[in-house]
Amino acid sequence: MLILLVGCAGAQRGREAEEDGGVDLGAPDLGPPDLGPPDLGVDLGPPPLPMPVAEPDLALTGESSCVLRLGEVRCWGANRFGELGDPSLEVGHRVRRATPTVVEGLTDPVRISAGAFHVCALEAAGTVRCWGHGGWGQLGDGEGEDRRAPVAVAGLHDAVAIAAGGGHTCALRANAEVVCWGRNHMGQLGEATTTRRLEPVPVPIERVLELVVGGNHGCARTEAGEVLCWGENLEGQLGDGSLSTPTGFRSEPAPVEGLGGVVGLASGWAHVCALGTSGVRCWGRNDSYQLAARGRGSANDAIVEPREMTGVEGATVLALGARFSCALVPVDEADAGAPRPQLRCAGLDHRGQLGNGNRRTTRTMEPVLLEGVVRVAAGVQHTCAITEDGAVWCWGDDRQDQVGQGRHRLVATPHRVLPPLTP
Repeated sequence: MLILLVGCAGAQRGREAEEDGGVDLGAPDLGPPDLGPPDLGVDLGPPPLPMPVAEPDLALTGESSCVLRLGEVRCWGANRFGELGDPSLEVGHRVRRATPTVVEGLTDPVRISAGAFHVCALEAAGTVRCWGHGGWGQLGDGEGEDRRAPVAVAGLHDAVAIAAGGGHTCALRANAEVVCWGRNHMGQLGEATTTRRLEPVPVPIERVLELVVGGNHGCARTEAGEVLCWGENLEGQLGDGSLSTPTGFRSEPAPVEGLGGVVGLASGWAHVCALGTSGVRCWGRNDSYQLAARGRGSANDAIVEPREMTGVEGATVLALGARFSCALVPVDEADAGAPRPQLRCAGLDHRGQLGNGNRRTTRTMEPVLLEGVVRVAAGVQHTCAITEDGAVWCWGDDRQDQVGQGRHRLVATPHRVLPPLTP
């Protein structure tokens, strides 16, 4: 249509020039018509989420520990269900190993995560492999059996993050969707049923940026700035102001109100914290002061909606265990100039899991006797950290060799498990 209009205008101008005795120069060359942006015919949507950069990582089960370092995953501790990932090692409640040993069968692992008795590794290709306890389907291979060596999660080839819980596992895909599999008796898979799933099923949330799971619940942070949680709520871990009586759970995601500017999430067995631009807000179980909040210290002392955690101002890293919490916070030192991160923990300390040497439960964030921490993971009754030189340290309950000391006792101060990467 536009081309025809230009042609007609040019012809009229030529006739007028001829009648005036001039020279007909013809229509001016206006170039190709402007048709606007090309019609691709399909909405490509937002770009996919990136795969995380490979870096040191930690994952703690109830009785074992794993570290990702130098492109290898090494595990130590109990092998009750095969969670050490060694097919040559027998399984059982008395089988354990204090020496970190490489888990074979993984290709370019970039992240690891652990549940109560299973471990999963995210590989650079977007695949996920899991091992250990699989009776509830938490390994995702479609079989529902324990595995002593890593097995691939069925149909998952574009994962960019993983999170393992008590008996279930979830993954964030490159298209910002969430899938979960495993135990579902408390709706912890978030897909509106209580049916156990042996393979991944989608959770109805859009544009997820971050995913965490606990014992029997899960939470996600979305691109829109919302935090949504689902699953068990007997301890207020869904943050909706209730305990979800009488059923005690919610099988579909729902938003947590009272949060703003959230940039990170962390989950323990039954409590959750959101790291925001203005502080840390937490909710859920607080029977051992694991939320660093005053309370009666009883099983009924749940905090059912977000409350600010004290003593963690400026925190950059959070790690929540079963009944304790840890954070990396900046601390001013008189002779050091700029503030340096210091690891502090609060909550139950009966096994030495707070790492301050006194084994006394505390409701204030107390310093761990270890400097230079850059990464930390909290388990059921033990804790591990990586320091800036690459060394791996653990403390707490070592009765199953999960602290790596090999003496089957409690370790109330950090014990070095692996040496520094640099001299």
